[in-house]
Amino acid sequence: MSEVELIDSLVNLPSLLRRTRKARGLSIRAAARDMGISFATVSRVEDGRDYMVSTALVVLRWVYEVR
Repeated sequence: MSEVELIDSLVNLPSLLRRTRKARGLSIRAAARDMGISFATVSRVEDGRDYMVSTALVVLRWVYEVR
């Protein structure tokens, strides 16, 4: 992933997470369980209210299936 792609992913994190979650047919709760974070955190990210780097890293790893 290039720097530009990473920046785009971070800027678009709320919609990227929502699209990926829905494409996988998961509820917010199921996605949160899969990522190992709380329902509230996933909800805040999708609403654009959580900008913590640690959260962004967890979400990006999940979106891009980096294990």
